[in-house]
Amino acid sequence: MRKNGFTLIELLAVIVVLAIITLIATPVVMDVIKNVEKAASERSAENYVSSVERLIITERLDGNIIQDGTYEINSDGNLVINGVVKVIEMSGKKPSGGTITILDGVVSKESTTTITVGNYDVTYDANGRLVATESEGIVITAAENQFYCTLLNGSSFAVGSKYLCQFNSQAVEFYVLEAIEAPEEDKDLYSYTMKLIPAQDAKFEGLTLELDGMDYDAYVISVAGEWGVEYSQLMTPTYEQLYAINNSENLPSWLHGDYWVNSQSGDVYIVDNNSLVSNAELDGYHGIRPVLTFNVQP
Repeated sequence: MRKNGFTLIELLAVIVVLAIITLIATPVVMDVIKNVEKAASERSAENYVSSVERLIITERLDGNIIQDGTYEINSDGNLVINGVVKVIEMSGKKPSGGTITILDGVVSKESTTTITVGNYDVTYDANGRLVATESEGIVITAAENQFYCTLLNGSSFAVGSKYLCQFNSQAVEFYVLEAIEAPEEDKDLYSYTMKLIPAQDAKFEGLTLELDGMDYDAYVISVAGEWGVEYSQLMTPTYEQLYAINNSENLPSWLHGDYWVNSQSGDVYIVDNNSLVSNAELDGYHGIRPVLTFNVQP
């Protein structure tokens, strides 16, 4: 006669069945969680865009016109416009980075509008809808060197996106200045040619470089050695490159600073706080932010 309770075999059978159910259910649950997080990021981005457009209207009513351009979202989720932090009031989770492009008084639905919410970068698709994708790091191949860059905010190849690149002896933060897709016949070799500009003035032997007009170009060689890259991969930024970001001498916040700039015509400029200024007499001491050019592994 059987006593009350389960036999050992019955208990083992129950455990096996529960383990199988767990194995089946866990990926499904994780997918549900990920979809919920993605949808929440898209809603937060929509709220953020609406809040920015309310700010544009409020500023206009106060007599302050926010000019067309691309502006940085800081780590607190506020908008940095010409060096001034504008607090964005919104419901939902605020972004931790990205860029907002303003065009004709509204947020532009271009690739330069990228809003980082949690682990997602939210950008506009071809239909003008905000779509979230998981943030990703990329491996960069540059000439004979291999170094790694991790995406901090923005999307992989969007102008103004921010990366942290680990070189031989130091880590350096960069912004994407240009990203050019490889021609079809070369895509098995590389996917994009990227041009990054440092977020801060370059350092040499631990000290920030401040150079006069006779020395700034020569020190690019020293920076190449510090980073462990080929000298041919570095160049002083040009007026034309920086002007093209906003089609203006007024620059987005991520390009603000005090550093030397060349031009295709041979004229010399500097970035003076938030704008490009001619410096034909090579006056003063300014920093350097050499543009790094490299190919990205396919």
